[in-house]
Amino acid sequence: MAISYLPGSASIKITTKPGVKSPEKFSNDMEFNSVAIEATGECQLTGNAGDNPAGWTLGFIQVQFLETNWGYYRGATNADGSAYVNRASTKVRGATHCRDTKSKGEVWFQNVAGKDLTLSTSGNLPMTLKVQFMDGPHETYPLYHKNSLTQQFNFLREVQLEFHFCAVLALMSPNKEYTFLKHFLWNMHWQATFKPSSFTDSNPSWTVTLNSSKLANSANCSQIAEGGPIDPKITSILTSATAANCNEIAGLGAAAKLIESKTWDVVR
Repeated sequence: MAISYLPGSASIKITTKPGVKSPEKFSNDMEFNSVAIEATGECQLTGNAGDNPAGWTLGFIQVQFLETNWGYYRGATNADGSAYVNRASTKVRGATHCRDTKSKGEVWFQNVAGKDLTLSTSGNLPMTLKVQFMDGPHETYPLYHKNSLTQQFNFLREVQLEFHFCAVLALMSPNKEYTFLKHFLWNMHWQATFKPSSFTDSNPSWTVTLNSSKLANSANCSQIAEGGPIDPKITSILTSATAANCNEIAGLGAAAKLIESKTWDVVR
């Protein structure tokens, strides 16, 4: 019998649920930090005595399939103008789905060095492979923007963020054939308004008011599901060499230009 995955041996355990922290001022930025989600995954390889399991690999693959990421600025008065930026616009980012890896072309999500990818070596069968998963989204918005139309400073007024992911526990054979063992969905949301204590002080304190809607500032995680996802937009990029890379997409979003207005009304 050739070496193979032992059916029913795969598991994912969420060890730390994701969480969102209230936005906080840091220097000249508003920081959006999270409580990182942490999980462990494992499975067993089986075969005949003497079979060599070297080259089998267990790890997580992650796809981001939704993002909302916009900020609105306005001046102290209506005449000071306003500005709006949409970092998640497809006009800026291009792709709506991306694989979450350090660089384009990589398949595995590696964020816990030495523990997030297991490459089996020669040993006795059955053999248990174990891996760890951890991710904590973060975003930053500057507190100020100088409006080129009014030559006045506009102050951060509102931000909405949504990041949605699918994480898949996958086993790869030495021939680079993938078996998707388990998966789960998870997300993080922020929405808040902001106001400085003074529009003239060079270093004011800031009031942060969270949107009171239940989902507006929350982190959520689904149940663990068997096998891989079925959404074709996700499955098409799980292992594709041409999949968009989330870090590159985020870089394009961060470079998005602000739309300015001479009043508080701005095109969104």
